[in-house]
Amino acid sequence: MRKLFTSSFFHRFTGGFALGAVAVIALKPAEAASAFLPLIG
Repeated sequence: MRKLFTSSFFHRFTGGFALGAVAVIALKPAEAASAFLPLIG
């Protein structure tokens, strides 16, 4: 499990996921907010 967290694949995957989430929120703020509201509470 430790090897997974130190692998470059894991870092690229999480970095790409974070960038994608930021891009979705930045490009479609109203739709993204309404999509995440049920998750927040």
